[in-house]
Formats: sequence, C-alpha cells, structure tokens
Amino acid sequence: MMDVSNLLGWIEPSKRNTEETNAHDAAMKLIPTPQFASSGPPPVGTVHLLTDWWKRPEVVSLLGGPFSGWFQFTGSCVLVGGWNVGVTRCILDTLYKHDFEELIFPFMAGNYGRSRALAGMRGRGEGSLGSTFAKSCQEDGSPSYAAVPSIPKWSVADNSFRYDSSFEYAWSDGGNPPIPAVMTEGKKHKDTVIELKSGEAVRDAILANNPVSTAYGSYVGSGSVRSVGSGAEQINVGRYSNGGGHQTSVLGYAHFTHGEYLLSMNQWPRSYYPLPGAGAPIGAVWIPISEQDKVCKSGDGEVFAWLDKDGYLPPTFSYRV
Repeated sequence: MMDVSNLLGWIEPSKRNTEETNAHDAAMKLIPTPQFASSGPPPVGTVHLLTDWWKRPEVVSLLGGPFSGWFQFTGSCVLVGGWNVGVTRCILDTLYKHDFEELIFPFMAGNYGRSRALAGMRGRGEGSLGSTFAKSCQEDGSPSYAAVPSIPKWSVADNSFRYDSSFEYAWSDGGNPPIPAVMTEGKKHKDTVIELKSGEAVRDAILANNPVSTAYGSYVGSGSVRSVGSGAEQINVGRYSNGGGHQTSVLGYAHFTHGEYLLSMNQWPRSYYPLPGAGAPIGAVWIPISEQDKVCKSGDGEVFAWLDKDGYLPPTFSYRV
C-alpha cells in the first residue's frame, strides 16, 4: 500500500485552530448555495466525462499534448485538486461555452498561497482549506500562462503535468509570491463558485459541464479500488476510507445498471491506479454517488461547482442542458 500520509493536505474541520475555523466561516458566507430542482438521473448507459475535453485538438495545440491532470508532490492537494478543476473550467468555457476568444491555461499556484494566508497560515508549509482556496479564486482570480511569461513551464511525466516539491513550497507562502505579477494579472480571470449540498447536485453540475472540487475527512483509493460490473459496464470503484484530509476533483458521471457513479480524479502516481473504465483517464476512480452524497451532507466536505472563469454568473443557468 502506498504511503500517502505526506499528501493529505486538506485540513479537516476537527483539526483546525480558531483562526482557521473563523477564516473558513467567513469564506463560506461568500459562496452561494443555490437550490435547483433536479430532473433526476439520465438514462442508464449515460457516461459524461469532462476529461474528454482535455484531449481536444485546441488543447493539444496549446499545450503540446493533451492535458492529463496535475501531479501532487507535497501536502498541496487543495492546490492540485483545485487546479485540475480550474483547467477543466477554462477548457469548457472556451470550447463549450465559447466565452473566450482564445483558450486560457490558468496558473493557480498563487491561489494556493493566498488560501493559506487567508486561513492564517504564514510562510511556507503544507495544507490549506478548500473554502479559502475558492475565496481566493473568486477574489484574486488566476492568470493565463501567456499573461506572465516569467512563469516556468511545467514538465510531463507518468502521464501527468507537474513541477516539483520546491515549487509547491515556494508558492505556499501567500505573503511572498515568487512572481507578484501572477496576483495582479489574475484579477482579469476570476471564478464563480457555488456550494453543492448533495450527491444529486454534484451529478447535475457535472451533466451541465461544471467541474467540481470536493474535500473530505478521508481519501480515495489506497488499496480499496475494486472492480464492479462486467463487459461495457465494468469499472474500477474506490472507497472513502479513514486516513486524513484530502481534496480532489469530480470530473465525470456514469449511470449503469449497477448504479450511479461520479469520477474522482486524483493527483497521485498514475501507476497506483488501474484504468477506471468507461473511457475515463488513468489516475481516476469511480465513486458511488451515495458516497459523495454523504460527503456533501456531512457539512465538512467543502464541495464546490466552478461555474465560470470570467467573474460573473451566466445570465441563465440550469444544471441540466
């Protein structure tokens, strides 16, 4: 079993100090929780993968290859899980919603440092809150790489985009960002984020092409991946198991005869996971929607849908389109 103790960087509510708890409460007041009437699950056989957009020709042209998700070196899961959501949001804004004239590949390490600073975490370190990360993305935004040429380029290995641990530590200091222009340029591209309170709401957000970040007091996988179904419906499913705080992204949905599932994209070594099945990318596992529902209703999961990367709520919005 892989040792993931150094990769669990979301600080659970029970382990927060007073300053962190107050920062979380203040951030959550700024994140709306709209109520939407779900139209119920789509037909059996539906598979909806936001990760399919990672392979679009426009993305390959911009990045030199398909996007394959960020890799996590330190306890920066709040950054890496959120960054996978942010990239997916930008891709969808451009190629699905046609919001931008050109595809924006966002740099979000500044949001990680700011999320720590907002929670009272000073200097370099590991760990943060999903709520203060979302607050930074709402207020600070995140720039495109093209807008700040001094941002170093990523590398690609083990089917994932990555920097290294020294990079993650450097950007964890929200009071001293290595490249100040990141924060000034980021104001041009702010996020619109809402909180989701049920697994059904997460499903409907994904079906409407809105990526989701989720945190919980446990982690996905770690030896608990199992095969479910057969034939075209055979998938690898993970469980939530006690092991500390972690944040990932939810980037897909499937409805099979054996149940409804959400695709949890993790940011640990790809070799640790088998292919999820149903066309999903390596590094992800399918999670029963009932498990996500427990996280949402626990009040501790910090589950957010990312609706837009331009700082405004679309004039018309429906979970199902």
